[in-house]
Amino acid sequence: MMPHQRRIVFVLLFVSASAGLRAQTVQQMIEKECSSDPNGKFLFDHSDAYRNRILRRIRLQFGSAEAPHQSSPAILSDAGSKDIFYDASDQNETTIAINRRDPNLIIAGSNDQSEGDQGMIVYVTKDGGLSWHTSRLPPLPEDRLAAGDPVIAASDDGRFYYAFLTNPKYAPLPIQLVVAVSVDGENWTDMQPVGVQPAERSFQDKPAIAVDNSPFSSHYGRVYTAWTLTSDDKPYDGLRLSYTDDHGKTWSKTKVLTDQGNNLFAQVCTGRNGEVLVSYGSLDDSLHEVLLSLDGGKTFQNRSITAFIPYPSNNADRPSLKGAQGFRAYPCPSMAIDLLTNRLHVVYGTWMPWNEKDSSAALLYTFSDDLGASWMPPVPVGETENTPQLHRDHFFPWMAYDESTHETSLIYYSSEADPGNLFSKPYRAIITDQLNSFFSPIGDSLFDPLYSSFHSYPAFIGDYIGCDAHKNRFAAAWTQNRPNHDDGDVFAYVGTTDTLVSSVGGGRTMKLNSDRLWLSECYPNPVTSGSATVSFTVAHSCITSLDLFSEDGKFLRTLFSEQYGAGSYSRGVYFGGLSAGAYTIRLRDENQSVDREVIVLR
Repeated sequence: MMPHQRRIVFVLLFVSASAGLRAQTVQQMIEKECSSDPNGKFLFDHSDAYRNRILRRIRLQFGSAEAPHQSSPAILSDAGSKDIFYDASDQNETTIAINRRDPNLIIAGSNDQSEGDQGMIVYVTKDGGLSWHTSRLPPLPEDRLAAGDPVIAASDDGRFYYAFLTNPKYAPLPIQLVVAVSVDGENWTDMQPVGVQPAERSFQDKPAIAVDNSPFSSHYGRVYTAWTLTSDDKPYDGLRLSYTDDHGKTWSKTKVLTDQGNNLFAQVCTGRNGEVLVSYGSLDDSLHEVLLSLDGGKTFQNRSITAFIPYPSNNADRPSLKGAQGFRAYPCPSMAIDLLTNRLHVVYGTWMPWNEKDSSAALLYTFSDDLGASWMPPVPVGETENTPQLHRDHFFPWMAYDESTHETSLIYYSSEADPGNLFSKPYRAIITDQLNSFFSPIGDSLFDPLYSSFHSYPAFIGDYIGCDAHKNRFAAAWTQNRPNHDDGDVFAYVGTTDTLVSSVGGGRTMKLNSDRLWLSECYPNPVTSGSATVSFTVAHSCITSLDLFSEDGKFLRTLFSEQYGAGSYSRGVYFGGLSAGAYTIRLRDENQSVDREVIVLR
């Protein structure tokens, strides 16, 4: 055994002992780490980072062991909903992130659009949402002003990354994306521009930001940001992407993702093995799209989600809700990925004509177990099998994944509590591993979204709201106007997952997979070692079988046939003894079947 391998053994034995792992599991991890790091370079150069990754892998796979150097947070409280407004300003387009080392440290952000002033606001709580302190971001260079569209992401090492737009003080263009970095929300450093702005008439718009926090990724710790570029210089328009490997001090050369200016509202997330996914709305084509990279953002392939029906237009000819004086709104997708199973969750908007006299903005939920190659049939968010379809507006979705509980949360606005379909409040849903979804309001009161933060009509309440989840803590931020106050404020909610699940008597529960049998592609595909894993969803308790067929449709053998209860499962299957070629696997119960192609290589 080489010296670096002995050190791997020592580190793994140390961290796994605290996690209570079996010797066989430890041996498997040792073999994997030695084979993936044959020269020991990463281990010797970054021993603390290496130990952190191993602990994170244990926590993801076995639900134990905390990250090193973590502070000792107080017992998680349910602070509930609070108005965390800044002065008397108008605020919208909210974002929020939970510190990965101390879940009581939470930072939110928003635009500040008070008259004669624009800026980026920072909201900080160090006690889990019980109290908040608000301030502006530090001054920008003398010739720049903050222009809007804030988004925040948190990394495993305790940093926050705050991305937003700036514009020249004495000219409207060019608009430049900037990212600032902080560990406490009070002191911000490395406020660096991202992307090249060669054209005078150009602007970056609607940025997104995400951190690769998967310890199984070869790009662990990398921060990605994506945005829309509109320019008079080639390449003219479309989505762009850049990343940093040194905590925001420098950013990579801009990657051109698309060349259409109607591609807007990008979101970024990263998968278990370092996959990079960028979702967006191709507005002129009425398509929701996902771009997938398997090489750390060097190359991308397109994985379409679905077509959508655009929202109607208001008096300003903008996609809008609530009539001719309505606020602008776009039905663009939000996504999150489960780092345990690599399941990709997506919620997207569409205009739903329920019947000749009734229509509304709907949110539809779907997921993919093969990173967008195929999708689960969508189901409406907020509609359940046991309640009448209210056909109220649901809009502005945002999703977050908690790697500790392996649950995905969703926040969105809904007008379901108002028979007139006008007054709204934010709701939260939790998607569990059994594909149940719990719905509950998190706002204390209804508000009128036709109030305009710009003191003009048609109304504007921003283009999005935000949420985050970590270690059973959920945080959300949104915009609403306060009664008897001539401004729009930011509200925040902080609570635990347990609170929502235990209170579903006051909310609603929906079974998402009530009548569907679902089979993902096997992983890996192509199969090279004889063994692979399949993930599938069973609609109800029954005998479920997986059969194998040749390329010409000849039945070869049954891979398994067992009794399963309703829910989602993953299990290993064996393709040994087969010659190289294409095969079909068929999942079936007594009522339905689903096929997937499998490629076997030798």
